[in-house]
Amino acid sequence: MDLRALPQTLDLSQEDPDAFAVYTHWLYHTTLPVRAAKPSQEENILLAKSYALGEMLMDCAFKNAVTDAFVVA
Repeated sequence: MDLRALPQTLDLSQEDPDAFAVYTHWLYHTTLPVRAAKPSQEENILLAKSYALGEMLMDCAFKNAVTDAFVVA
């Protein structure tokens, strides 16, 4: 199989920009953005979307960090 024939780009146009912002923050800092002591429903939805993004990107370490954020909350 010629690897040069495979696409070299990843289409993220359908992904949530806020979830991607969480992911890029995690990439640079290996922490998730600061959350409130009692997370709101919106924060939990953002975490769920972030987890789905991590699944699509196959990033187990990120998914584990998001799961930990759910458990701590």
